[in-house]
Amino acid sequence: MGHLSNRFLRFGIILLLLSVISYFWLDRDAVSYFYEHYKDSKWAGYGHVLADWTSSKILVFVGLALGAMVFLNVLKGKGNSVKPAGIIFTSYAIAIVCTFILKFVLARYRPDLFIEQGLFGFHWFSIKHAYTSIPSGHAATVAGFIFPFAVFVFSKSKLVATLLVVFGVTVIASRVFITAHYLSDALVGTAIGSLSFSYVLSVSRKGERIA
Repeated sequence: MGHLSNRFLRFGIILLLLSVISYFWLDRDAVSYFYEHYKDSKWAGYGHVLADWTSSKILVFVGLALGAMVFLNVLKGKGNSVKPAGIIFTSYAIAIVCTFILKFVLARYRPDLFIEQGLFGFHWFSIKHAYTSIPSGHAATVAGFIFPFAVFVFSKSKLVATLLVVFGVTVIASRVFITAHYLSDALVGTAIGSLSFSYVLSVSRKGERIA
């Protein structure tokens, strides 16, 4: 798993670097473009439906169900049989915790405030929805939960793994398309999920060595 961990680590770092570029040179133009050209389009409507079906409430429920399954199997002495599930759950949990901490601390103005009031940047320390743009929770979930799931499914079904990746990328892109987030928000969220997965893989590998 070492090479896989390193790949996700490099991927996450690259995304963070791209997010800086996006913040200064792409975010405002991208939001303005999508708002002006697609705000009331049917494609934006599809994006909002997708957002509802992948809301944090639904995904948290799925994550908790996965965590409960892992815990019960560990109690039954079947820990090795659910190792992939444990890695996925831990990756997701770390990604979500980091996401909410950063949302609170950075408190970035959402695109709506830029469009309506010209506000762009950070408010700092707030849990108001209008001030929690970065990072994208959907993107963090995709990279910390769906992508890891695709990784473990790949050996059994390349088709399913590919469909999961396509679905995940669509979810991330839709957040920018419907101007719920800036491009940099999506990049940072994806980076957090990727780095979380990389970290869990690394720790899991060290555990195997010790054992």
